[in-house]
Parts: sequence; C-alpha cells; structure tokens
Amino acid sequence: MTTACMQLLAPQVNDTKFAGIRYFVMRDQEGVYSADFRINGLDFEPGKAALIEYAKKWPGRGLQFRKQYVVAHDFVIGDHSEA
Repeated sequence: MTTACMQLLAPQVNDTKFAGIRYFVMRDQEGVYSADFRINGLDFEPGKAALIEYAKKWPGRGLQFRKQYVVAHDFVIGDHSEA
C-alpha cells in the first residue's frame, strides 16, 4: 500500500518530522470499495482515492481488506554530540 501511495507521501516521507501513516482499504461482498487514510490522525483524502484505485486491482471477488501502519521519521545513528 505504501508503494501505491508513494508519490502522494513524498512530502511527508522526505520531511524531518515524525509521521504516523495509517492505511485501511476494503472491498465488501457486493464489490463496494471503502478506504481510510490518515497521517498523524488527520484524514488524507487524496490517499483514500489512491487506496481505492489500488484495491480495484485485487484479484478475485468477495470481502477483502488490508491495513497497514507506517512510521516515517528522520533519525541519526551514533553520538553526534559536541566533545
């Protein structure tokens, strides 16, 4: 799901701040799609549309859903304090 939305997420992933990204997308028994996409708890409408387009490529029929939580943040390895 992250790959399907990577272009939309570029500003958040390239930022140096923390971003909690939550994805949920489903197809119900009747073939109706629904999605929830949030960044730091806030709805992200372009992401919902991208997830639905992603789900339309799933094989098969009937109820399916996928969910994922991604944490994006900048971090430094090692001690960079001044001596």
